Amino acid sequence: MDRSLSPTGGANMTSRHRGFTLLEILLVVLVLGICMAAFAPVALQSVEAARTRSALRNIISLHHYGRTRSMRGQETLVISYDALNGRVSLNSSRSLKNEDQTTSLPPERWMPGPTDQFDPENSAVVRSISLPAELRIEATEGMQETGSVSYITYRSNGSTPTFRVELVDSRGDRYELLIEGTSGHVDILPHI
Repeated sequence: MDRSLSPTGGANMTSRHRGFTLLEILLVVLVLGICMAAFAPVALQSVEAARTRSALRNIISLHHYGRTRSMRGQETLVISYDALNGRVSLNSSRSLKNEDQTTSLPPERWMPGPTDQFDPENSAVVRSISLPAELRIEATEGMQETGSVSYITYRSNGSTPTFRVELVDSRGDRYELLIEGTSGHVDILPHI
C-alpha cells in the first residue's frame, strides 16, 4: 500500500502543531471563575462549621480532662467561661502561700483556695481554649459569675452541679452544651 494515499498521513501530509488560542484560554478561565464564585460561599461555610465543631469538641475535652484530673489528683478545679474574651479555661483553685508565683514549691506548701471567691485574674491556668472568632458564648446557666466570667467548680470527687452553656456562631446557629454534674456526660443540643 502506498503511504502517500493513506488518509492517516504520510510523506505528502504536512503536520501542523497547534496550541490553544487566546479565546479558548479566556473561555476556560471564565468558566472556572463562575464555578469558583458559585462554590466559594459553600466552602467558606464548611470551614466555619468545622471550626465550630472543633471548638465544641475542645470544650468537651476540657471538661472531661478537668473532671478526671480533679478525681485523680484529689484537687478542686474551676472551669471558667469568659464571654468577653472568648476563652474557656481550666483553673486550679490552689494558690501558693507566698505571692511569688514563679517559685516551684513542694506539694505540702500548697493550700486550697476558696472557690466561692474565684478570681480569674489571679488563678493558675491549667489549660485554656480560645474560641474561634465566629463562635461566642451567649448564655450560661447553673454557674457562678464574676464580671464577664461564669465558672463552675469540679470538686475532688469529680462532681459538679449540672450546668448549661449556650454558644452562637456567626450564622446565628445556637449550640447548647448540657453538662450533667454527677456523671460528667455532655450533650450537644443544636437549636435551629
